Amino acid sequence: MTIDRRIFLGGAVAMGATAAAPALAWSGGLPDVWARHGAIARSGGQMHYATLGDPANPAVVLLPKLGGWIADWRHVAPRLAEQYYVIAIDPPGHGGSRFLGHAPYVQTLAESASAVLATLTSLGIQRFFVVGNSLGGCIGVMLAASWPEAVAKLGLVSTALYGKQSLADIRIADQSPRPGNYDADWNPLPRTLDRTAKTFGMTPQINEELNQSRAVAGKWVRASERGVMMGGVAAALPRIKAPTLLVYGSSGSYLKYQQVARERMQNPRIVTLAAKGSFVHQELPEETARVLLDFLAEA
Repeated sequence: MTIDRRIFLGGAVAMGATAAAPALAWSGGLPDVWARHGAIARSGGQMHYATLGDPANPAVVLLPKLGGWIADWRHVAPRLAEQYYVIAIDPPGHGGSRFLGHAPYVQTLAESASAVLATLTSLGIQRFFVVGNSLGGCIGVMLAASWPEAVAKLGLVSTALYGKQSLADIRIADQSPRPGNYDADWNPLPRTLDRTAKTFGMTPQINEELNQSRAVAGKWVRASERGVMMGGVAAALPRIKAPTLLVYGSSGSYLKYQQVARERMQNPRIVTLAAKGSFVHQELPEETARVLLDFLAEA
């Protein structure tokens, strides 16, 4: 594994500057398929990224789910890297993207999208395809809606397209019981398979990996979840100009958002894969990669 340290200093990318290597907590002992890892310094911390493929090819940015990490994409990335330059980025507070101090009460989607864009700018990437799952998909929506000149195409894999909630509503929701999701200090609790199977159709392996990555993200999970609730993802959909693909599993809790996309977007392409659960890129990586490659190759 090659560590590529690039530090964003005063608007320039400083090569070879001194920096802490990205924390390897993102891996959880899972296979490392990436050719290079790196860290981009941001205010109060660092954004962790990994790359695979030829940098001369068009860039595809992969973003993981709420409480996930870039290892979620390890089965899909090598297939995409046969034709594209793949850049996987951990959202703030997730995986190897670590920040000093406590997680904020709300990590807004705008902040996370800005951090991802700044990371790509530091790497010299000005235009790219973005593919995100769950939280990563919501960040992708904000990137495409806010910076249409940067996002060539958008892929949303099992992404919830929520309406906007107020901060007051979220504070009220936080006073309600949190059955099995968080402890009293908002640390994520391990999710049992019987519960995740009902909600997400989760398989044992994916459930175990999610519990690992959620433990690494810690309180950033709920902070980012609040950001999604406040983000107004559904309201941002009409502003997206980039061709958009939505991929969902045939079971799980995300299917209802297909209708939201149809109502708010012009000609979204929607594909449903015969998966047991919601996270099709992990359960059916070959099929997911094929669908993504077909979409990215379209003129």
